[in-house]
Amino acid sequence: MASTMCTLRMATKLDPHRKTNWTVLGPWLVEAALARFGDRRLTVYEQAEVVANTRTPHKVRWPKWWKVLP
Repeated sequence: MASTMCTLRMATKLDPHRKTNWTVLGPWLVEAALARFGDRRLTVYEQAEVVANTRTPHKVRWPKWWKVLP
């Protein structure tokens, strides 16, 4: 799944030469996913997970209710 997301430029592997690697999501994908949430809000823990797994979190336009900023 991660390799498919990388092919579609939705995600990036941080170290593609290692057997175990870390894949992070593109900022545009995070924005699109958050836009689909409607009235649902993430917990502070969930927000921290999203920020930690976003390739360039400083480029994301976070919602006004978002508390965990990069």
